[in-house]
Amino acid sequence: MTDLNYFAVLDTYVKSVLVNNLTDPYETAGGASRGSTWIHSFDDPEPTYKYPLIQIEMLPSPSEILSIGPDWWDINFVLINVWFRVKPEFKITVDGNVLKQKKLVAYYLSQIRKVLKDSYLTFADAGIKGFKVENVSPPDFDSTTNTYAGAVRIQLYWFEQ
Repeated sequence: MTDLNYFAVLDTYVKSVLVNNLTDPYETAGGASRGSTWIHSFDDPEPTYKYPLIQIEMLPSPSEILSIGPDWWDINFVLINVWFRVKPEFKITVDGNVLKQKKLVAYYLSQIRKVLKDSYLTFADAGIKGFKVENVSPPDFDSTTNTYAGAVRIQLYWFEQ
């Protein structure tokens, strides 16, 4: 795969998989669908955000040389946090259970993890050879944004010559 780069992986593959496979919690709560506008790259301008939302954050990502010579191979890693954030007063009902705050964050983190894991073939078709869920953070209150939040950290990798 020669056209893969870190930003293509982030915007084209991870974001599109989430947009196409997750239900907007705002819609579940009875509001109008927001389409893809509830899923953002981490550096999007925050004042326009309407919660709940997902933010995709690319972390410093290493590469490793696998061989030497003029046609050397390396492996590229992309580390990504997929954050779910919700305001304290927001709630949805799932299977008769009212979910809000930490429970709602935990529910969406499990949905994000499942969607990303189940989408491995989409990633593989794009040339991404490996996928790993590194961890899922426990939901917690973030006083700087006045939201409950948690993240799924994933690692994707591919080879280049």
